[in-house]
Amino acid sequence: MILELLRKILHQPSWAFTLVVSIPHIVAWSLTCWLVALYELIFHPKDREGRTAGPRALWMKMGWARTSLSVHRISIETRGEYQGDVKDFRGVVFVSNHQSIVDVMAQMHALPANTSFVAKKELRRIPIFGFTAHLIGTLFVDRKKGTNNESLNVIGDHLKRGGNILMYPEGTRSLDGRLLPFKRGALVMAIENQVPIVPLTIMGTKEICPKKSMKIGSGTVRLFVDSPILTKGKTLEDRFSLSEQVRAILAKNLDHSM
Repeated sequence: MILELLRKILHQPSWAFTLVVSIPHIVAWSLTCWLVALYELIFHPKDREGRTAGPRALWMKMGWARTSLSVHRISIETRGEYQGDVKDFRGVVFVSNHQSIVDVMAQMHALPANTSFVAKKELRRIPIFGFTAHLIGTLFVDRKKGTNNESLNVIGDHLKRGGNILMYPEGTRSLDGRLLPFKRGALVMAIENQVPIVPLTIMGTKEICPKKSMKIGSGTVRLFVDSPILTKGKTLEDRFSLSEQVRAILAKNLDHSM
């Protein structure tokens, strides 16, 4: 009722709606995440031991995604051969195109709770966002070639325990929705840990909140879940062909949607 009144007065999307609704919502959930994480660290440290986040922090992550979608009147349609099984995946590398900041909340809601986003370390420095993302299990990596960092070992351990990771191989959001060149880090991680790659194609988020805009509108997000690509027996030499294979799948889905 209150949200509907605010929408009538402020309009959605608009800077007024962003300032009065979107930003306070993000800040409120961020502060709650901090309190929950602090509670886990003090009273239930073993729950987070060797994990990207404790069960309460994961619950907060899913809650933030669910309420964010509701607040902005965004619905999700899951399609594809594995649409009904997407919540059951364990120990896989999800590889997705990237169109909007809305991708994060939509996929956070649609994918299993034990799915950790992998992001460039520069995002860790963003006030509020960076620390909150860390608390709910986001893994930050240094993308410089040849960098040896501990986070790669953490990712491997996470996959071995049955956790999933989600990566955007384009490295940034696309302005026009078309695929950018792929970085191969996601394929390398999948090969090194011999885990399946699950291609995800997300559509509709660019129209809800395009790149270079913070005004979040409403609408329907379509998430296409393709068949897993096995990496058993693959070597690092196969990363180029795997990259082309995944990119072709995503490009085909995007072409059919335009």
